[in-house]
Amino acid sequence: MIYVSGILNINRAPSIFNLIACSHISCIPFFYKSSVNCIFARMNNQIVVLGPIAYDDIETPYGKVSRVLGGCGCYVSLVCANFEVECSLVSVAGRDFAEEDYLLLKDNNVDLGGLEIDQSGTTLHWSGFYDFEKNTRITRTTEIGVFENFNPNLPQRLLDPSVLLLGNIHPQVQLNILRQFEEKSLFIGLDTMNYWIRNELQLLLQVIEKVDLICINNEEALSLTREKSIIAAGEKIRKMGARYVIIKLGEFGAYLFFEKKKFFTPAYPIATPKDPTGAGDCFLGGFISYLVQNQNFGFNSMKKAMQYGTASASLVVEDFGVRNIRNISFDVIQDRVDRLRELTRWK
Repeated sequence: MIYVSGILNINRAPSIFNLIACSHISCIPFFYKSSVNCIFARMNNQIVVLGPIAYDDIETPYGKVSRVLGGCGCYVSLVCANFEVECSLVSVAGRDFAEEDYLLLKDNNVDLGGLEIDQSGTTLHWSGFYDFEKNTRITRTTEIGVFENFNPNLPQRLLDPSVLLLGNIHPQVQLNILRQFEEKSLFIGLDTMNYWIRNELQLLLQVIEKVDLICINNEEALSLTREKSIIAAGEKIRKMGARYVIIKLGEFGAYLFFEKKKFFTPAYPIATPKDPTGAGDCFLGGFISYLVQNQNFGFNSMKKAMQYGTASASLVVEDFGVRNIRNISFDVIQDRVDRLRELTRWK
């Protein structure tokens, strides 16, 4: 079961409207801050993802689409559906949520028992465009809709997962969710953005102290640490409390930091990256699902998981929204992992 907590990874712009928007083991409590390369005797396959469902209007040099299904909850869940994990999506959608989109998630074996359909308003909606030459994303409009008051109390059946992913929402809400998991042995992942770094740093630092993994991009890492290099930033973030740090570099790959160890994986090369929306969410979904599927959260396993995250992200960027990950399979992801390994093999 995977349960993702978060907000649509719509942009890092300083608009307030963009902001509203582990496993159990039988032997030892791995999380928080336990042994280095622990391989578990037993763990369940549950991942909890708290995250939004959204409709996006997206424009890139490759075209324009309107009201395409998106939101980090959808991206993560659809990727996780290709692994041997159980994914539960806890989110809220409005009265405009289409039956075909509900069925898409259900047909991909996403548990929707935690999805609320709120008839009082509309689903989170984002509109923006990408300037590939300047490597920027610009938000045109964000309509928060029913997601504005998203601060869930999780049902009892979802309080015993292997992994909890805390998405890009207010750090106070993240802390409120963490309190519901006190005294639990689980792996906790975190995403955040520059707005929270600038405006809620002290609360955010409290969250970072309580998680096992933080996964952010290079701009956010440099902003959080005020460092000038990715290596220095990764090492500094790890000292803030998170055992593992992933810094994403977009089309240039990603770094993994753990204690004095580091690992780098390049991005899978794509000739026509039509839409980068959701790539980071798909990376995290593939990364976490690989760990749970293989029942191993050690550093060596995480190095392999980075490649599955990279392969998952490469699939979503080849079309708009979730279109290209609607009906994929683990074999498709594995094929890209194999190709990536061949591309980086040096002997």
